[in-house]
Amino acid sequence: METITHCHRGALTPVPQADREKCYRRVRKFDDTFTREDLEGDDVFYVEGDKGMYSCTKQLGATTRLDPAGEDEWQEELEFYRRTDGCVAFTSQNR
Repeated sequence: METITHCHRGALTPVPQADREKCYRRVRKFDDTFTREDLEGDDVFYVEGDKGMYSCTKQLGATTRLDPAGEDEWQEELEFYRRTDGCVAFTSQNR
């Protein structure tokens, strides 16, 4: 079996089972729909320079984030919105 070490975003590092379990417990605090199966398999990686755990396809090297943003990231997002609330440039529905 061919081991994936890189994707289009950077170098990949397999996620140890202990880290997956920590992530599961952390995310379950704010998202009760998240399951352990979401982080199962041999294709769960850290991408160098990015937060979170990703799945990477062998053919295209595309990545998909498997774990939802953690509580800290939600807090960062809320702070961003508070800081930019009156700014017209950030009123897009897509953000």
